[in-house]
Amino acid sequence: MDHGVVIRKLKDFGLHDILIRWFCSFLKDRQQRVVIGEHGSDWITLTGAVPQGSWLGPLTFLVLINDLTAACHVHKFVDDTTLSEVLRVDQPSTMQENLDDIVSQSAASLMNINVNKTKEMRLGACARKQQYQDLILEGSVIENVKSYKLLGVHVTETLKWDVHITAMLYKASKRIHFPKQLRRVGVSTANLLTYYNSVIRSVLQYACPVWHTSITAGQSQDIETAEACTSVHSWRS
Repeated sequence: MDHGVVIRKLKDFGLHDILIRWFCSFLKDRQQRVVIGEHGSDWITLTGAVPQGSWLGPLTFLVLINDLTAACHVHKFVDDTTLSEVLRVDQPSTMQENLDDIVSQSAASLMNINVNKTKEMRLGACARKQQYQDLILEGSVIENVKSYKLLGVHVTETLKWDVHITAMLYKASKRIHFPKQLRRVGVSTANLLTYYNSVIRSVLQYACPVWHTSITAGQSQDIETAEACTSVHSWRS
């Protein structure tokens, strides 16, 4: 995040000069270093970005991307931006123009789009059959994928949840043995319940309003079985 760009956008919001000067003071002459064990790197002065772990860090980035817009739907979450368009059969796509707009706006804010992490996915049978032109970003063709992990949820081109459920169960299964180990060392039932809810159940229920109403009976049973197995490990002595 370039400090000059952030300050300019804060001024565009109409903030009082006192707040602008206070924010400049917050950003000015900030230093950081890396410490591993007893060893630390030299201090460096930040000429961009904001101090790590500060409450103003995420807010500053929101200021930076607030005016990022396109003619299609734009879904923004911190540094993850998704463009989407709904097309009728034989309707031409304008996604390349929308992408070019986002690239231009990002460049004006001195932000670079990561080409390798940018993907295209076409949802629905009609969209997959249509012969749309490949999207180009900075001279490279954007990879067209059948599945993509978006904000922790695995979305597929068929809008089925096999990939997501499999990944979720695998992630939860790697944590199931921990409650048993905690029980052996005398951790109380109340603390085991807290651990289960925060570390395991949270994985199995993450973003469930998005996918749970569309999963199969078998997938629902797999999730219930995973929760039951965890409970057995947790409460048995």
